[in-house]
Amino acid sequence: MNLIENLITYNNEKLEFLNEYLAANEMIESMSADQNFTAIRSLVDKKRSMITSIHVIDDKVMFGIKKLKEELGVSDLSELNAENHPELKTLKGISGKVLKQMVQVKTSDEKVSGLISNAFEQLKTNPKLVDKNKMYYYTNSYFDK
Repeated sequence: MNLIENLITYNNEKLEFLNEYLAANEMIESMSADQNFTAIRSLVDKKRSMITSIHVIDDKVMFGIKKLKEELGVSDLSELNAENHPELKTLKGISGKVLKQMVQVKTSDEKVSGLISNAFEQLKTNPKLVDKNKMYYYTNSYFDK
């Protein structure tokens, strides 16, 4: 069954992108502690391109599922018998892994968003940190005026 194998391949690709996305979030976590906003921006841009790639894969998966349903004459994939289509077990397994990673991505994104917000707040309250991010360096004497 070529369509099921294609769906397995697409889900494996999506899982790889999700793993890369989580790795980027881990790097952002460490960079937010250092308040390295230039590197954070670069990683956020990288994450955006990954999201675009994931959307393309999602479209392929949805089209593949639609085509598979039409070919087999079913309205839902749960109607298929795994004994007649042994690849379905593999597809279900990889789809489950993808769903778990998506939950981790959501949790990780929420955490990273909070860390970045906190880093910006610290930047606002500690002007000496501004120099790190190629902005103006304020000294204590500036505020004493």
